[in-house]
Amino acid sequence: MNISEIANFSVAGATLILAVVTWLSLRETRKTVNAMKRQAEESIRPRIVVRPSVKTNSSIIFLTILNEGFSPAEYLKLTMDKKFYMNGQLSDNIQDYPAFSQVIKSLSGKQELSYILGSGHVILNSPNCPMHFSIKAKYSFNGKSYQDDIYIDLNPFARALAPTSVTAKSMDNLAASIEKLASSINEK
Repeated sequence: MNISEIANFSVAGATLILAVVTWLSLRETRKTVNAMKRQAEESIRPRIVVRPSVKTNSSIIFLTILNEGFSPAEYLKLTMDKKFYMNGQLSDNIQDYPAFSQVIKSLSGKQELSYILGSGHVILNSPNCPMHFSIKAKYSFNGKSYQDDIYIDLNPFARALAPTSVTAKSMDNLAASIEKLASSINEK
């Protein structure tokens, strides 16, 4: 073997090694790009959250449906596994509300729907209002289908205090001060 043949084999070997390293690099780059695409889609996709809540200065319990994502949830279908009668009234089954009986064509990102479940002291003691139930949310986005199974537990609301606003507390303090002042004036 002469020097020219050795040089050719060396160049061919180096080229082969370079081709393998390039192919491996390309494969890893594709994996990274695909992971980035998945992360980007996950960050903007719709996310349906259903939760009970109590509004400030109220004993009324609401059922809130929220799209926490930035993109619309398309063809959203919500189904409840149990009948729930608003405020225990047999004539008002929440399963019959349009949000639960019809497909919502689009629920925009950050959009929220709230429904009154009823007064806490009524629904927490009514046989027509289950303390536990599930809601299934099926929807699509960007050609993909999603399904979330949400479990609702109303037990934590039993004996819980309704949140109060700072303004309401200040008004209560002001009223107490006025009553105290009025009673001291009446004593004189």
